[in-house]
Amino acid sequence: MSCSAPLTNSHQKKMVQQPHHTTPSTLPLHPPSPAHIGANIFHPKSLEEYHTVLFKSISSVVMIKSEWCPVSKKHESLLFQLSKSRPDLNFIFADMEKIPQIKGELNVKTLPTVFILLNETVHSRIDGASEHVEVHIKEMEKEKHLRELIYNNLRTVVYFHSRSGCSSVESKYDDYSKKYGNTIRFEKLIYEECPRLHRSFVRATQVPCFCFFKGGKLKKRLEGHNCNNQLEGAIHDLTSDNLDYDALDLLPSFDNFITIVDSGDKLQKVLDENDIVVVGVFLQQQLNEKTPAFGQFASSVSPQAKCVCINVNQFPSLRTQEGIDTVPTFMFFLNGHLFKKARGNRYELDRELKEMIAQQSKDEFKRVEKSHYFHFSRDITSPTPQTKKVVATTSSCPLKVGTRSANSTPQPAHHSKDSQQHSKSSLGVRTSTTSIKK
Repeated sequence: MSCSAPLTNSHQKKMVQQPHHTTPSTLPLHPPSPAHIGANIFHPKSLEEYHTVLFKSISSVVMIKSEWCPVSKKHESLLFQLSKSRPDLNFIFADMEKIPQIKGELNVKTLPTVFILLNETVHSRIDGASEHVEVHIKEMEKEKHLRELIYNNLRTVVYFHSRSGCSSVESKYDDYSKKYGNTIRFEKLIYEECPRLHRSFVRATQVPCFCFFKGGKLKKRLEGHNCNNQLEGAIHDLTSDNLDYDALDLLPSFDNFITIVDSGDKLQKVLDENDIVVVGVFLQQQLNEKTPAFGQFASSVSPQAKCVCINVNQFPSLRTQEGIDTVPTFMFFLNGHLFKKARGNRYELDRELKEMIAQQSKDEFKRVEKSHYFHFSRDITSPTPQTKKVVATTSSCPLKVGTRSANSTPQPAHHSKDSQQHSKSSLGVRTSTTSIKK
């Protein structure tokens, strides 16, 4: 059973009437330590503090609460107890009255709302108080563990099975795990405890199921009760050296959706060949941590948009030419024009770009007033103005109940709003960033 406290019209009105203070677009080089109780419990007092904690956390539990909601207080004590047994998991309690912008960023419609995040991406969400929060946390932890297992071992066999089990398959698995245990890492998972991992991560449809990974890539998938007849051949392929086999990848490689550029000429070429381009600017030390999420975003918007990754250490002139003082920074281009520059997380990328794509298809607005061309060097001349219409988007505002569905993934489009709001700020909600030392 779950209960919730819906956001009433009076509470919405109270929030909407609060003066909107634009959050600073950059984080200081040494941001203030967020207010917290204990090593892994945080009570941020501003959106900046919230993003600072989130940025430093591999996995987090975020609870959105309010003092006027009695259900929130009861549910908060439950999460306090869970935090004691999970010291490596950060628990963030954000008061919606103190941080009103968070309502629009996370699309909060009921209180309390709990988000389970992995690498700053929403793994699952729970609208309203629920006794099943720990179940969602355990599934996220299993996915985190499995990802680390796959990327830290050359060869991995993952076996999904139901609680009832299958005796013939179980015996085969035990035999092979003993025989090949020195060269292959074997992992057994119960399907009922991680259905999302089975369905979304490895994209399987049946149990029992065997997934064979090599070098972090899924090479083969065996499903159904007859899969034990094919186990020996699949393990033989996994241990052999075969170039064709090594090239297989049953899961999409997000790197294939990103173009890496290291000069102004290359970037200008991408802008000339694509109508919609999103440029992500990162530091060298951020590439392994941040680009997988950016690649996942790139795959979700392909082929409507082209995504470009820039290592600012290899392209230092970009800092001065475009005034980039923090990373990551994302730049949106529409028909060769710099449409918007933002320091954003996954929520911002999904929301802003997909809204721009939707508005472009509707063709509701004319060219962005006084838009300028993007110059990488003095040798590159401005392209000839195009006749295509450039569409303006709005800055993020607290959303009214019912404007978006409460899915765990960002929605593909939003309805357009008054274009005058577009000039007020580059993005309505900021994210965690790291200042570049000049």
